[in-house]
Amino acid sequence: MQKQHAPVFYIIIFHLAILCQLQAQDDPYYNSGFVRNDNAVYRENIRTVIMYKAGFELSPPIMQLNTDDKLILAFDDLDANFKQYRYTVVHCDAFWNTSDLRQMEYIDGFMDDDIEDYKFSFNTTIPYVNYVLEFPSEYMKIKKSGNYIIKVYLDSDKDENVILTRRFMIYEPKVTVQGKVDNSMDLDLRYTHQQINFKIITGNYYLADAYSNLHVIITQNGRPDNMIRNIQPRTITGNEFDFSYQEQPVFPAGNEFRYFDMKTLKYNTDRMQSLQYEADGYHVYLTTDLPRASGNYHSEEDINGRKLIAANDTRDPYNEGDYAWVHFFLPYRAPLADGNLYVFGALSDWQFNPANLMKYNFDLKAYEAKIFLKQGYYNYVYAFLENRSNVGDITFIEGSFWETKNEYTIFVYHRQPGDSFDQLVGVGFVNSEGQ
Repeated sequence: MQKQHAPVFYIIIFHLAILCQLQAQDDPYYNSGFVRNDNAVYRENIRTVIMYKAGFELSPPIMQLNTDDKLILAFDDLDANFKQYRYTVVHCDAFWNTSDLRQMEYIDGFMDDDIEDYKFSFNTTIPYVNYVLEFPSEYMKIKKSGNYIIKVYLDSDKDENVILTRRFMIYEPKVTVQGKVDNSMDLDLRYTHQQINFKIITGNYYLADAYSNLHVIITQNGRPDNMIRNIQPRTITGNEFDFSYQEQPVFPAGNEFRYFDMKTLKYNTDRMQSLQYEADGYHVYLTTDLPRASGNYHSEEDINGRKLIAANDTRDPYNEGDYAWVHFFLPYRAPLADGNLYVFGALSDWQFNPANLMKYNFDLKAYEAKIFLKQGYYNYVYAFLENRSNVGDITFIEGSFWETKNEYTIFVYHRQPGDSFDQLVGVGFVNSEGQ
């Protein structure tokens, strides 16, 4: 009887899995035409978008107001012909909603400008044009701190022809953030979660109406989906706001990121099982991954989910780096009916999209994904996204261990009485080093 009913069971699971995938792709969040205040790409020809503080490609896109700090935005257009791309910036509140400010209130100079730095790819199998923008420019400067979206569009159509949006932050160091990472105080979470204990020292800055106009947001490794917000201080003593030793903020610690090295496409490198050149270009098959949720913690060096665009034996990886289809393979006993698995990290822009969605192979009893990526060094994990949720669970496949090394960023926003926008008055960085 079991042999007769098993195929029916798998057929039902198969249809449920397909339905889940269709639901995910029908959601407006995944609709390429839905422009939002997030890191997103709206055209299939646009690839490898990166944005960072000039000087260090692995840095977050955060700069200090009224300094010489610069941000670098770069992306590839696989149509491989020059196009006139322009950009503008949009001010947002602490929760990434468009603020009430008019552009002239936060921009000094032009409201939009051209992206003039571009190079055609050289000696690559996949042709493209690489565009690079250094921002702010002499023609467009920012006057206020806070959250921002840079919006890149084609020609002069900034509403209908948007190709990408990217988040960045500008802060004023008006307060100081002091913090550390500990085990969770909850005994049930002590060996799987990390708690961020911190203080905000205001100095001479007056934090008026703190309980209503102060917003503190914490991110883990730069992920936007699981950020913790609406955190209130436990005590306020003079100019010290203490957020330590309370129920929030607590994050699942997760596990160290998996990685692969694709800085060369001439031979197999670390974690490459095979390298093939086929009709549609290079294909990199990674070594088989295994679920780690039931295993033990193993310390490994990683870059906390980031990606580094790099190509050996090239002068400029931005326009000499090639592309390849990277194949991921994760054995799993049966397809999941209540959600989907994704390859997750900076290689997916920390998003859950059809491009990084894994599909179940019934013959091989495994999840598979194929992602088109530029040469470089990549971190990733497998994230489970429950149906109708927008917060990924990396512990489902990867496990969660208190020793995991994570980076946390604490953003302090404040709205002065009478103002119509949130200032970013402080940023703090804390690391866990396996206490």
